[in-house]
Amino acid sequence: MPNVYTVAQYLTDLRAIRSTGSATAETSYYPPIDRLFNAAGQTLHPAVLFSTQLRDSGAGLPDGGFFPQPKRQRRTAEPEPLRNPERGVVEIKPAEYSLDTLANEPQTLRYLRQYGLVFITNLREFRLLELTPEDAVQTTERYKLANSPADLWSAPLSTFAKHKDLLPDFLARIMLHSAPLVQPKDVAWLLASYAREARARAEDHPLGSFEAVKRALQESLGMRFEGEKGEHFFRSTLVQTLFYGIFSA
Repeated sequence: MPNVYTVAQYLTDLRAIRSTGSATAETSYYPPIDRLFNAAGQTLHPAVLFSTQLRDSGAGLPDGGFFPQPKRQRRTAEPEPLRNPERGVVEIKPAEYSLDTLANEPQTLRYLRQYGLVFITNLREFRLLELTPEDAVQTTERYKLANSPADLWSAPLSTFAKHKDLLPDFLARIMLHSAPLVQPKDVAWLLASYAREARARAEDHPLGSFEAVKRALQESLGMRFEGEKGEHFFRSTLVQTLFYGIFSA
């Protein structure tokens, strides 16, 4: 499956399905989710397959799961029975459903104990869950595509432009969460992915706590970060410096 399915296509497909007036609250939207996740999974080495509606392996029926695909598939008539999704299972809910509620449901806890990782979504928000050593549910990664169901269904597609690369990057990170990092380039890609998301968030949020850093840079370098371009340059410089320091360490 070529990596050609975009965030804009995902949104367009969700809206087209909803516009029929015959969609179920959840399962009708599985095909766009399937295409979005598999497009991200196909960029990885090895590729990661997202498969929906898994069989019960003792904790219930997850909506889907992530399976690394070996380069050479064994030519057997039947796959191994009840093969666990190595990169976690997925729970999908309608756009109106609260992920805070979903994260604390007994079923989610059963999945976490069985599979280790649970990725939850309500079509517009995404979270990766794990258990702490104390058996409490914690969110290790999160991403928000739309602030509300209304935005998901009717906001202009142009307002989602910043998610074009950020959401696929996020999904790829999720699928690599439990994979070993054995190459420096893998670490570099991972940190670059976080840096791109951090820079995008910095553009959307006030950075008042970094005013002292900005003043120190201006005084030490003899330069000023003025106007919109100057502020953009400062935020980009800040993020790149932070993540380059992490990579160097």
